[in-house]
Order: sequence, then structure tokens, then C-alpha cells
Amino acid sequence: MISQGLILVLRFDVAVQLERRVLVEVMPAHLVSPSRRHLSRQAQALLAWLEALLAPHAGGTR
Repeated sequence: MISQGLILVLRFDVAVQLERRVLVEVMPAHLVSPSRRHLSRQAQALLAWLEALLAPHAGGTR
């Protein structure tokens, strides 16, 4: 590599590069929310949508 550094990206955006070992994962990230009780309905809907969208690409479990 010409330059090295850290980037924050969604895993499925770089899946091919990870598979080919052009990039390596150094710290997995997770979408977290402490509690949904105090979130607006719009925020709850957004989190539900993101979970459904990203679930097929998630490496772990809830």
C-alpha cells in the first residue's frame, strides 16, 4: 500500500477488499442504542429500518 491509515466504513461497502485482504478489519463497530424507551417514534423507526437493512451483513448476533 502506498499510504496506510484507519477509515470508518460500513462492512458491506468494503466486503470485496476485505475478502481479497486488500483491507483488514482492526476494530469491528456496532450500532448500539442504550434504550428505545425515550426515543421518538421516528428515531425508533429509523433504528428498526437500519437493523433490518444491516442484519444480513452483520457478523454477530443481537
